[in-house]
Amino acid sequence: MIVREIGDRAGLIPALHNLAHLALDSGDLDLAFERWREALGLARETGDARRLFHVAGAMGQVLAQIGQPAPARPLLALAIQVGRQSGLPGVEALEQTLAGLGPDEGDGSGEDASGA
Repeated sequence: MIVREIGDRAGLIPALHNLAHLALDSGDLDLAFERWREALGLARETGDARRLFHVAGAMGQVLAQIGQPAPARPLLALAIQVGRQSGLPGVEALEQTLAGLGPDEGDGSGEDASGA
């Protein structure tokens, strides 16, 4: 990727996020989460609240959809917190997704696909 080659760390975040969605659309969950984990780390490093919100929210929603509530919860909570603090739209949808997961009963999966 050109943005990687020129050292544009902030520009790499949306590129990775988009690549994650492409991987997800093609059914490659492992690649999608690999891309999202890298984008999430860069968003944290650069302090980019908007991109952190979008990446963490997308990861949390997908994890919720595939029946992995334990790793979904902290990602959704992070996205909600950042979204509220930054006044970003879309927080309500993430709150509904988190509420739909029900109470955290320690589902015992022990897996954290988020890398968070």
